[in-house]
Amino acid sequence: MNYTSAEANKLLKKLNDEYTALLDKETRSRDFRAAMGEDVASVRPAYDYVETQARLAALEEKIRRLKHAINCFNTTHFVDGFDMTIAVSSNYQPHMDTAEVVVQQLAAIGIRATVQPVDATTWYNDVYVGRQFDATITGLDAKNITARAMLERFVSDNGKNFVNYNNPAYDELYAKARACADDAEQTALYQQMETMLTETAANLYLQDMADLVAIHSGLTGYTFYPIYAQDLSTVGWE
Repeated sequence: MNYTSAEANKLLKKLNDEYTALLDKETRSRDFRAAMGEDVASVRPAYDYVETQARLAALEEKIRRLKHAINCFNTTHFVDGFDMTIAVSSNYQPHMDTAEVVVQQLAAIGIRATVQPVDATTWYNDVYVGRQFDATITGLDAKNITARAMLERFVSDNGKNFVNYNNPAYDELYAKARACADDAEQTALYQQMETMLTETAANLYLQDMADLVAIHSGLTGYTFYPIYAQDLSTVGWE
């Protein structure tokens, strides 16, 4: 059977999740507690050591073979690169700095990216409203910190869907979530939507910006970086 790179990595994650779940179940099943005088047989978890070890070994072999196949493919195949621009609002320095990091990372796989600084008005008109861009780096938030407010922008006909994400299955889940009156069921639907966004790469989330830092007045040398990192080697006391 042939797989695309994305399918192979998705299968690898599925196998790893199955292995972890089975290993956890095996750990919980082989050790158990019984009260004094309690019938041990009545509280002993259903557990077959031989069967469980055989299933773990079979999963380990599948994972090993799949990792080997992925590694062989990655070391023997090269996809030709291409040129692209990353439109960034130049008035927000963290986004500009992050774009430079992204350019360096894309270069490692042959993609020749160029940062295109634009003023805030141009970014809003051309990128957000006009949707004319190769790629962009920005921050997304919502007026209300709710699942609906964060996820509705990716519905196909939503006015805020500036990435042009179009997925009928996602739209259907959103409609079900809106109509759902049960809190637990609605949460499960929103979680499915989040998983779908991740698997179909509607966006690539880089980080949750942490740019508020409290520093003692006696400290010096603290440096902010384009991505979340703290180098305390430069920090000292006056």
